[in-house]
Amino acid sequence: MKSYLTLLFALFAVGTLYAQDYNSMTEEAMRQMQGGEDGYMDMDTAHSSRRGASEVRWVEQTYPSGDKYVGYMKGDMHHGQGAYYWADGSRYEGEFSKSSLCGFGTLYHADGTKFFEGEFKNDQPHGVGTLYFPNGRRYVGEWEDGVESGSGILYDPNKRVIYGGGWKDGKPNGTGTYYWEDGRKYVGEFRNGMSHGMGVLYNADGSVAYSGRWVDDKPQE
Repeated sequence: MKSYLTLLFALFAVGTLYAQDYNSMTEEAMRQMQGGEDGYMDMDTAHSSRRGASEVRWVEQTYPSGDKYVGYMKGDMHHGQGAYYWADGSRYEGEFSKSSLCGFGTLYHADGTKFFEGEFKNDQPHGVGTLYFPNGRRYVGEWEDGVESGSGILYDPNKRVIYGGGWKDGKPNGTGTYYWEDGRKYVGEFRNGMSHGMGVLYNADGSVAYSGRWVDDKPQE
């Protein structure tokens, strides 16, 4: 099972949650299913092993690292509802599939505050979810392979909308609206986190400051 800090960075990188001891256990199970050292296994034993590999059972396991898992397992893998507790106090509660975070779940910091809540696939946010930043900001919206992608809203610590609209590769992309604290706003197209394309900049009183084409946050007058 990966460390909690690795999972933080896994929001932006591919990862797996297979434990090394799980891998060795799986390899051993496969060797036994294939007949062990002698390449022979009677049919009753083979059928019994196959049944054991497909059984779903509730377990409580503590690992040499100090990590702990409480939940369902299928064969040698976390599968179904469960909770994984890292030795540093952080934890994940939710759904697993073949020892990967898959389905709906919540990641918590060691102090009990939420880090991410939503849908996972292959250990990464994928679908709809909320990321909670240490500075109090939060992103609520769609994810793809661990990054903000689709439609989403970024809030400041006071629940004020900073940006709402399209996202791609973790940045505003497509059409959206950016709001300043002083009341100004930009409505239009974005590329790689900057106003780019056609858009309108409004003053705090609602009047138009500029309407037209933008390139990398700069109006093309």
